[in-house]
Amino acid sequence: MMMNVLTNQTPMRFLLFLCLSFLLVVAGCNDSDDPSIPLALLHHDGENVSAPVLEAGTNRVGVMFTGNQVAQYNQDNLTEIQFFLANVPESCQLDIYQGTEGNHLPGTRIYSADISSNVVGRAWNRYILDQELTLTSEDLWITLTFDHPVNLGLIGCDLGPQVTNGALILNAPGTSFVAYPFANINWNIRAGFTEAG
Repeated sequence: MMMNVLTNQTPMRFLLFLCLSFLLVVAGCNDSDDPSIPLALLHHDGENVSAPVLEAGTNRVGVMFTGNQVAQYNQDNLTEIQFFLANVPESCQLDIYQGTEGNHLPGTRIYSADISSNVVGRAWNRYILDQELTLTSEDLWITLTFDHPVNLGLIGCDLGPQVTNGALILNAPGTSFVAYPFANINWNIRAGFTEAG
């Protein structure tokens, strides 16, 4: 008789074990465990509200974070760049630099990619670097270079007010990056970091 009681309880125990295992798996997996989701975003901007129209031709926009702002991520890796595009340009180049040279220009280029085929308009774009970058406590520059044959709203921006190095533009090669002069805004360009492993 005792044998029958144990036999009848075995399926129930197994079912209970399966339920508890499932709950543990669900509870243990959340967004923070996903290595593709950055632990932190370094940015100057707020939410996207618009995109200033840039003159036809080649335009280079960017943001710069000081060495002090970057220092908090020295133990992490730069793994992605996020940016909002209102429209798709003919070409789009991403460049990342460390350090600042005289005349307010980026220092040493540490990453470069033609991302023309990876971008979409009227949306946040998330570009995952094909190599993780470990940064030092130097200034960090992120620039996007656009080619477009007509006047076009491209890089997204927030409502402002503009912060230092939050909306830089370089219209002509060989000149300094300057604060975007036509609106009190910040570009929607962000750096994503994940824990170094």
